[in-house]
Amino acid sequence: MCNATETEKILVIDDQVINVDYYRSRLSSAGYSVITTTSGAEGVELFRNEHPDLVLMDVVMPVMDGFEAAHLMRAAPESRHIPILFITAEVSDTASRVKALDSEANDFIVKPIDDAELLSRIKASLRMKKLYDELRMAEIRLQKSETRYRNIIESMEEGYFETDVGGSLTFFNESVVRILRIPRDRLPGMNNRDYMTIRTAKKIYAIFNQIYRTGATSEFFDCEIIRGDGSIGVLEISAGLLRNAGGAPSGFHGVVRDVTEKKRSEKEILIKSYAIEKSMNAIAITEPGGGFTFVNNSFLTMWGFSDAASLLGKTILQCCHQENHEDLLNVFEVLEEIGSWVGELHLKKTDGSPLYAILSASMIKNDKNETIGIILSFVDITLRKKADHALKENHRIISKRHKDIERGLKVAQLTLRDIMNQQVPSIDSMAIDFRYNPMEKLGGDFFCFYPYLKDSFGIFICDVSGHGVASSLYLSLLKSITDRLAVKFGQTPVRFITQLNSELFGRMSSYFITGIYGLLTRQKRSHDFMFSFTNGGHPGPIVARKNGDVSLNMGKSTLIGISDDIAFDSTSVRLAPGDRLFLYTDGIPETANRQKDMIGYDDTLLDLFKTTGKESLGEKLDSIMKRVGDFRDGADMTDDTLIIGFEVLQ
Repeated sequence: MCNATETEKILVIDDQVINVDYYRSRLSSAGYSVITTTSGAEGVELFRNEHPDLVLMDVVMPVMDGFEAAHLMRAAPESRHIPILFITAEVSDTASRVKALDSEANDFIVKPIDDAELLSRIKASLRMKKLYDELRMAEIRLQKSETRYRNIIESMEEGYFETDVGGSLTFFNESVVRILRIPRDRLPGMNNRDYMTIRTAKKIYAIFNQIYRTGATSEFFDCEIIRGDGSIGVLEISAGLLRNAGGAPSGFHGVVRDVTEKKRSEKEILIKSYAIEKSMNAIAITEPGGGFTFVNNSFLTMWGFSDAASLLGKTILQCCHQENHEDLLNVFEVLEEIGSWVGELHLKKTDGSPLYAILSASMIKNDKNETIGIILSFVDITLRKKADHALKENHRIISKRHKDIERGLKVAQLTLRDIMNQQVPSIDSMAIDFRYNPMEKLGGDFFCFYPYLKDSFGIFICDVSGHGVASSLYLSLLKSITDRLAVKFGQTPVRFITQLNSELFGRMSSYFITGIYGLLTRQKRSHDFMFSFTNGGHPGPIVARKNGDVSLNMGKSTLIGISDDIAFDSTSVRLAPGDRLFLYTDGIPETANRQKDMIGYDDTLLDLFKTTGKESLGEKLDSIMKRVGDFRDGADMTDDTLIIGFEVLQ
């Protein structure tokens, strides 16, 4: 994988030494690192060992040709995003294109080589690879950060939980399972009312409501629970508000400790100092005045001290940086007032290194309710904070890339909108209207009007295979070609389609189009119109007569752009006053419902176009689109839907 600061490496494979020398000279001059070989087999080995950023390879080589070499290169999953560009004298035949797709090449450069085109293709392919690499690394970093964050949470001795805004559990660590004594698989979605006494449930509701309204993290509070085995327990909980990416409240999270035994006998907690010594939490016990009487190993590790003796008699203020003294003094003021404190602190050790911790502090009282000490429990969440920061940064990077992609799509949409923004011609005695519903933001259907004489105009309708950016942007090329052909061949449909097929052949890559070009002309000495058209693999026009008859007129039909040896025919249909003509794309007959049944090309299709005599042309088009939607019955759209209607006025 090539870093941004490294020279991009290109592997050149060509059995002709003169060609290899040319590529090496041209690409080196352009600033690339070039490795070469004249053998396809050796090229595969170099690909595996050198890890190039792009492969430039001749198709025709002895022993192992470019197709086989590319196939072997693609065998390793991690190499599938490395661009492979074929150099060939000709890729116009269908067999070569299919074989190239099987070998998974990214592009073709056809000889003779144009320097500017060669460098342009290479730069474009390397840009796409770089974007792929950056996105892939961002995803890996995000996955690692999230996994690390979850592992930290799971390793916490204290319980950690997350709920939705209604109080139902959405995430919890193993400590919560242990505290509640409820099987893990039953906890997701369980509400606090399900394992708390009625009195405690009301208390929790009031506290969470206050947190939701103010956004402030709660102080440490007690609650009574009914464990899974039916016993009663007492918990201490600190909770705060969760927010989504937009800043809106999305739920609650907090730390929970089972203090049942503590409430029964605080003296017993002191006796069990050995258990405290082994705790993963950093625990310290002080005199009422704040001097340490006990610290466990986790506390020493957290603050960077070597032995407990060096801390005895000192205070917590002497363990941290001076700028944190005021925050800790506030904690002790709360302790004196209410007897306990819990919250998150951003501290600095005496050496200035950062420490994020959740501190739980409580006054220790004897049977006479006299304060005999203070217990401090720190949970080091520094790694979790770093993980949170990394997650936010990765989200920011991915969000920026998504916005860049959206901007690109917006440009493509504006381009397509300009193409589809057709001016309907004004023809005496003729009504014209259309409806268009793309499957995606960027569709592949296209049509255009070409006015000629006062009573004559051309209409071209087509469907580019596929959807999305590629097929939609291809329409820009298609429109420029059809606009030019309309000037020269617009009044001869068969010549228009024949010339269009000739110009598109070999330029379509994996795409093809279906299309109809027709000419509507008013007949002299009558109000009739003649529609002469040539069909290139497109669904045939439908004529709805004034008397109610409906017919499908296919004509000879062959796909456009797949061969340069096609003879197209012309077909004519006379339209009398009151008759209607409909042109459409296959999104209508190929609409499928949830049972996978399609409208098809039989009576079901023709029935859509029957004229009642009561609907205007626009109302009829709306009715057709509605009936197509009703037939789909909630199933996903599988293609764009376009229909154009013409009516000879009476």
